[in-house]
Amino acid sequence: MISYLQSKSENNQTFTSNRETDCRTALTRGLREYLENFEIIALGGRLIKFENVFENWAEQETETSWPAAWISSRNGSYEAHNLVSTLDPSMRLSENTYLRKYSEYVTNLNIEIKCQDEALRREISIGLEDYLNPVDFIYGFRLVLPHYFGAVAEYSLKENDYMDTPQDAQDRYKGLSLILGARVSQMKICTYPSARMRARILTTQ
Repeated sequence: MISYLQSKSENNQTFTSNRETDCRTALTRGLREYLENFEIIALGGRLIKFENVFENWAEQETETSWPAAWISSRNGSYEAHNLVSTLDPSMRLSENTYLRKYSEYVTNLNIEIKCQDEALRREISIGLEDYLNPVDFIYGFRLVLPHYFGAVAEYSLKENDYMDTPQDAQDRYKGLSLILGARVSQMKICTYPSARMRARILTTQ
């Protein structure tokens, strides 16, 4: 199951025990799967979508079709979560098993995009400004991450800039760079013994 947009303001999460990644990769994978569904109809009825979306730079021998996007992370950090003594019923996985939040993983994600020409770059930039702000109840968007406990991650666009260097001109492509802020709760599975009530009855003669 791929990551999907949380389209309602209620943050009702259904947690699972499935964990395939660390926090950093949970965020980059979620964003990659979201961008793979990006498509717009440009002026003249032209369909524009990414031919390739990578979480890391492709190997040199990998053939890449344009337009393409590369996702990388920058300066990820963990912010301590206020632990409470009670267990959250919504994070219960089984009778004695719960998910426990320990911190918030916060990072910036960089999206570097290569296009064939100036017009295509402009259309993709326009389209991404809307695609990365798909709902009206928050700035940015939330993704449900089935590969990371079913957690909900938050993303928000922070920077957007064109890249034009001598090497770009030599390679005959136009570059676009976006930076998104992203965060997800760092969690792990914990097992607790059953709590049993015990009472001693005192009687008087």
